[in-house]
Amino acid sequence: MPMRLNTRQLRELIEAIEAGDGDASMLRRELEELGPAPDRSSKTQRGNRLKADEEEMTTAERLNNHVGDLFSNGITNELLDRVIEMDRNHSLKELRAMCIEAGLSTRGEKKELAAKLIAAEEFETRLPQTITPSQGKCYEDAWRFLLKVQEGELIHGTVLSEGRRIGHAWVELTSRHIWEPQTGQLYTPKAFTIAAGPKEESRYAVTEAATMAARTKNFGPWSEEEVRRWLRKEG
Repeated sequence: MPMRLNTRQLRELIEAIEAGDGDASMLRRELEELGPAPDRSSKTQRGNRLKADEEEMTTAERLNNHVGDLFSNGITNELLDRVIEMDRNHSLKELRAMCIEAGLSTRGEKKELAAKLIAAEEFETRLPQTITPSQGKCYEDAWRFLLKVQEGELIHGTVLSEGRRIGHAWVELTSRHIWEPQTGQLYTPKAFTIAAGPKEESRYAVTEAATMAARTKNFGPWSEEEVRRWLRKEG
C-alpha cells in the first residue's frame, strides 16, 4: 500500500535528506505545491459561517431548505402566510400533538411543523373521491386508487379479520400513510397496524401494477410465476 506523507512528515523528510547533504529540491517543490498547512480552526470557522448564512436567510428560504419539497412549487408567498398564521395561533406543544395525530414527524421548529400539517391537509384534498369501497374488491379498488393518485406503491398481503388472516390489498403513499380500500380511509402506519395487523407479501410501483394488470387481465393477487414472467423477465 503506498504511503502518503502529510505536510509535517514531508518537511521532516526534507530536513533529514538535506542534513545528510542530499538533494531534496524535488520534495521542496512538492511541499510548495501543497501550500500552507491547513488551519485547524477552519472546520469551526466553516460551521460558524454556515450558521451565520442560515441566520441571514429569509423565513421562506429557510423553510424551503427544510420542508420545501413537501410542496410542488415550494414555499410560495401564499403558503408562507398560512404557515405564519398557524405558527401564530398554536403553541409548539399543540403543533407537535397535531403532527402526532396526523402521523407526521415532530422534528423541526414551529413553522416547519405548521408547513408539514398544511402539506398533509393539501394532500388529503387531492385524494380521488371517485373510488367507492366495494365488498370483496379490495384488489381492484387499491389498484384503481394507485393509478389515480400516481404515487406510492400497491401492497398485497394479509390482514386480520374476525380472528383469521385473509388476503388483502392496500396502498402505501409516499407520505407513508395507508389508503385502505375496504373503508376508503387514510391511516397512519401505526393506526393501520393496530386496526388490521397487516403482513406484507409483495409491493408494486405504479408502472409495475399497471403492467401486471394489463398482462394478466386481473387486479391480483399475482403469483410469483406471473411476476417473474412479466416483471423480472419482460416478454
